[in-house]
Amino acid sequence: GGVPELVLDGETGFLVRPGDEPAPLAEAIIRLLAEPELADRMGKVGRERALANFIPYVIRPKYVSLYRTLMGVRQ
Repeated sequence: GGVPELVLDGETGFLVRPGDEPAPLAEAIIRLLAEPELADRMGKVGRERALANFIPYVIRPKYVSLYRTLMGVRQ
């Protein structure tokens, strides 16, 4: 839950389907080990994405607005 919202495949990490053969996961890990600059870039971009979109003071107002809309409360 939530991984595809945070991890952008090929940008902030690699997505592997749950239950898939282990080969895709192993390939992603091997690639990151072989390309440390890629791993570093993905880590930095992922951190920036998390800070911009998923920290409490950013996401809390979005949830409050969504709940109010679902409950039919005027804002």
